Amino acid sequence: EQCNTHVCPQDAAWNTGPWSSCSVSCGRGHKQRNVYCMAKDGSHLESDYCKHLAKPNGLRKCRGGRCPKWKAGAWSQCSVSCGQGTRRRSVGCQMGAHKIARESDCNPYTRPESEHICQAPPCPRYAWRAEEWQE
Repeated sequence: EQCNTHVCPQDAAWNTGPWSSCSVSCGRGHKQRNVYCMAKDGSHLESDYCKHLAKPNGLRKCRGGRCPKWKAGAWSQCSVSCGQGTRRRSVGCQMGAHKIARESDCNPYTRPESEHICQAPPCPRYAWRAEEWQE
C-alpha cells in the first residue's frame, strides 16, 4: 500500500508560457503570458502548491512602432486684403519626421484644420455721388 502520495511544496515550481506579441502596433501596450504551477513530472497543480515561491510576472509593458501623426504646415496669408477671407495650410499624415503615411493611418478626429476664416481690416466704403455737369 502506498502512502504520502500527494505533491510536496518543494516538488512544485512556477512555469511560464511564451510572451504574446505586443497588444498595440504603435505606442505603448503590453505583452502577457501564462504563469502556472507545475509538479516535477510536468503535471499542472493548483497555485497553492507554489504560493511559497516568487511568482513570475504574467504581464509586462511593450512599445509598438511609432504612431502616425498629423503634421500641419504654416498658415498662408489671408486671401483678401480687406474684409473676411480664408487662410490655408497643408495637413498630412506622417510616420516619424520624414516618412509620409496614408491619411487613413491617422485618426480622422484629431486632424488639424486646413482652412479657417481670417479677418483683414474693413474694406473702404465707396459710394457713387452724382453732381452737376461741369462746363
